[in-house]
Amino acid sequence: MISAVSQHEAAEEEYFWPVVKEKAAGRDLLAAGGIEQETEAKKVLAELDGMAPGNPRFIPLMTQFNRAARAHIAYEERRVWPNLRAALSPSEVGQLGERLARAVKAGHTRPRPHTPPSPAC
Repeated sequence: MISAVSQHEAAEEEYFWPVVKEKAAGRDLLAAGGIEQETEAKKVLAELDGMAPGNPRFIPLMTQFNRAARAHIAYEERRVWPNLRAALSPSEVGQLGERLARAVKAGHTRPRPHTPPSPAC
């Protein structure tokens, strides 16, 4: 889970949020909100990284991450993507999806909570 989420977030930092900041209505607030959510999630993932499930902090941290992940997905689906789809052509949406898919495969597999998002964000 940590590897998959870390790869996903690295891809979003590199490609998704810069496009949001460039093209979407309400771009600065949308991107700032999403990046803030992802930064908090990376902190929780960093705490979980290498933690044994028997650790007393494991269940509370997983619960915290689960709630945050669901809220973040809802934020992207309800607020960010509708604005971005209105600003991009279907072809541009497809190209963005392809870039994200490639970047996920090549992304960092560990959380980097103290590394700022890419300069483009």
